[in-house]
This record gives sequence, C-alpha cells and structure tokens, in this order.
Amino acid sequence: MSTTIAERDCADLGNPGLQHRLTVRAEERAIAVLADPLALKQAGAAVPLLAIINIRCGETDRCRLKYADVAKELGVSVTTVKAWAESLVTLGYLTREPCGPSGVDIHLCAERWPDQQSETALATTANRVADIITAVRITVDGALASATTEIRRVGVLA
Repeated sequence: MSTTIAERDCADLGNPGLQHRLTVRAEERAIAVLADPLALKQAGAAVPLLAIINIRCGETDRCRLKYADVAKELGVSVTTVKAWAESLVTLGYLTREPCGPSGVDIHLCAERWPDQQSETALATTANRVADIITAVRITVDGALASATTEIRRVGVLA
C-alpha cells in the first residue's frame, strides 16, 4: 500500500518535546488573551487547548497536532479536545484542516491575535495611564492658574 503526499506530510505530527518556555511571539499572544477577561470567559473550558496550540505554533501562525496526544497531555478525551477545537474555530482564534487519520493542521487567525506591529496589552495600558496623567496635569494647571488669578484679584481689592 503506497502512502499519499498528505500522509507523508503528516508524518511529523505531534509534539517533538514539550516546550517549557514560550517564544516571544507565543508570549505576546498569551498575554493578549490573559489580559482580556472576556476572551478568557468566551474560551471557557477550551483555554487549555488554546494554550497548547499557542505554544506549538510558537513564532509562526501554523502548527500540527494529534488530538490523541493533546487529549493525553491534558487528561481529557479526544472528543473533548475536538469540541474545544470547534469552540476556538467558532470564536475565530483558528482554522483547522484534517491531516492524516488523527491529526490536524492549525492556522491561527491573525485578526483574533495581536500582530507584531501592534502594541502589547501592557503598552496599551501604559499609554492610557499616560493620557490620564496628562489630562489630570492640564486640569490641575488650569485650577492653579485660576486660583492664582483669584488670589491676585483679592489682593488688589484689599
């Protein structure tokens, strides 16, 4: 029995070894999700699968995995992993395409994840805080200028 091109391409499915450190790109994606409580709530029980997919994709927006391997790693059934994957597709985090008898090609949807040129959640928050401080400074400067003018007016009247 000969193997098809798709079967040969899927021969490297699975995790070649657990990564204990996130790549820079995976870390940016993780922070974006963790900093968004609504995203966490929407992903619900599928968050562990989202984390594994993020780790496996690393610096790229594509990866392959076997549902059975992920199920074993997370201590859940293959049916559960497939249901979680469907939820993540519905939420727009990824698309998937079957690869071989038990694998899947994952493609992360860029519009749901931050791109490398966009600000990180931390940078966005820092910029918001700086804008608030600027607004407070302008307000305080205006109040002090008004108070100074009023004190001078009182001094002239006295």
